[in-house]
Formats: sequence, structure tokens, C-alpha cells
Amino acid sequence: MLPKKTIIFDVDGTLFSSIAVILHCFQETFEILQEKFPGNEEIKKFIGCGLNVIFMNFLSKEKIEKAINIYREKYLALQRKGLSNEGVNIIPGVLEILQNLHQKKFNIGAFTMKSYDATIELFKLAHINQYFSIIVGFENVKNSKPDPEGLFKCQEFFASKKEEMLFVGDSLHDGECSRKAGIDFAAVLTGTTSKDSFQKAGFKNILKSVKDLLNFLS
Repeated sequence: MLPKKTIIFDVDGTLFSSIAVILHCFQETFEILQEKFPGNEEIKKFIGCGLNVIFMNFLSKEKIEKAINIYREKYLALQRKGLSNEGVNIIPGVLEILQNLHQKKFNIGAFTMKSYDATIELFKLAHINQYFSIIVGFENVKNSKPDPEGLFKCQEFFASKKEEMLFVGDSLHDGECSRKAGIDFAAVLTGTTSKDSFQKAGFKNILKSVKDLLNFLS
């Protein structure tokens, strides 16, 4: 792997331990809609693809927009608890890694299927927004992950060569996104995907968490 100068991060499960909150909000959304909740394991298969894609797999077209609005309201309410134990928490070591990458003059961006506004708010709550030169959210792309459109937007913004870039994520959707983009991928085990699942899918760069990124890059 050639030396990197541009690091793009996924958000949920990669920078923030938000999976439990995400699942809780999905369960509440289905209850409010009086629809059968498909179960945590079914929802986990699609986390990272965007709300529209997730709800499309379980609800009629007529209910998707309402479901998205309910989910966002529930999620933002928990996010705004200020990264407490009841809300979304930054993963240990993330702040230090971002500070270090920034000091070393790396280009830093984020590509997520969260909304841009929700991501900005979350980054400000965690005091990490100043480290990101670009954030690509679901409304900034026409196609959801694993389509690589968002990575290409980051590449264009930084004017980086593909071999200079690294995408860091916690899901197979993130990995496939990197693969389609022709950009190296580093998997982290702080989200919904196991080491075994990454290995079976052919991904070799597997870290316990973002905390191990500096050693990986050195």
C-alpha cells in the first residue's frame, strides 16, 4: 500500500458508537407506524446504505417518507443528549487520532449516509468538526453506498489520486464502496461487522478501531 495523504471516514460505527441508538430508533419507528419490526439482525444488514434504502426493504412506498421523518426525529433527540450514555458516543481514541492526522497535514473527510446537517451537529457536539475539510452526506449524492459517488466527491475536493486515499469504515457496504472506487479500505470492528465477515469478503486491512489507524499508516 502506497503512502496515504487523504483519509475519508464513515461516521456511525466508525467514529461514533451509535449502533444501539440506531436500532432503538428503528424499533420505535416501526412501532409508531404499527408495522412489524423486522429485528435487529435484519436492520444491521442494511445500516450504512441510507434510510431510504433500509425502509424500502421493509415498508410500502407510501410509508417510506413518513418513516424517515419519524426516525430522524427520534435519532436527533438522542443525539442532542450531548453524547451522554443515553445518546451517541464518540469512540475512544477518535479525537486523538483526528488531532494527530491534522497535525501531520493529512486531508480529512467524511462520507456517510447520515444527513449532512445531522453529521455537522454531531461533529460539533463532539468537538471534531474543525478537522474535517469535507463532509458528504446522503443528500449530497444521488446514489447510496455501496455506490462510490461520495468517495469520488471527496477525491475531487482534495484533488487526490486514488492511491493516495484510504476509506475507513465499519461495514461491508463501506468496503464494497471502496472496492468499486478503486480506493484502499481499512475496516474497523466497532460497528456491525465481524472480522470473519470482512475476511470472507476479501478485505485484509482490519483494525480493532480507529485508534489503531496511526500504526497502520506508519
